[in-house]
Amino acid sequence: MLGWFSKSTQRSGLLAVSIEPDAIKFAHVQYAGERPHATYWGSVSSDPSDQASSLQSAAKEHGFGRSTCT
Repeated sequence: MLGWFSKSTQRSGLLAVSIEPDAIKFAHVQYAGERPHATYWGSVSSDPSDQASSLQSAAKEHGFGRSTCT
């Protein structure tokens, strides 16, 4: 029962992130058998002066806050 209140360790799969001057692009990949498959990809616009905030918001919005990144 106490496990319900603990945080999960990590989301399975890998998250690739590309930070560009005007956008942050990302793709989430999970392994399914012998071949990986992309479960989500997208981009968010980003203010060049505050990219860290944009990345944190996007990760939280899509549930990737605890993913392993490449």
